[in-house]
Amino acid sequence: MITCTFFGHRDAPWEIKEQVKDAVIDLTTKHGVNTFFVGDSGAFDRIVKSVLTELMPLYNFDLQVILSRIPTVNDSERYNDGTMYVVPEGIETALPRFRIDFRNKYMLNASDYVIAYVEREYGGAFKYYKMAKKRNLTVINLAEK
Repeated sequence: MITCTFFGHRDAPWEIKEQVKDAVIDLTTKHGVNTFFVGDSGAFDRIVKSVLTELMPLYNFDLQVILSRIPTVNDSERYNDGTMYVVPEGIETALPRFRIDFRNKYMLNASDYVIAYVEREYGGAFKYYKMAKKRNLTVINLAEK
């Protein structure tokens, strides 16, 4: 299994959708990526999920939305769209304000590639972008294109 995860600003512009699509197609066709992890917070994650949902039937890869919170009964309709939703093991032990960090570490630890949209040198997206580079993962920053 070759995996890719995504880190980007929660206010990322929808105009980057084609860049995300091109990067996903490149990773699946040229680098053998067959599993994608995406979070559940902010515009960047929504853009990525829409691209992956669109491309999944064409490129035969797995999509896992990694949740930063434990779903409740009230969430059943939200998480009933045919997508695989994953709650990282142990997230219930993290304080609520640290659960996005917990989720991001989970995704980073399981990934070979990272597609990012990082324009600013602060915040969670930047933190995990730097961590991925430090771990010598292949990192594609769409904000640099």
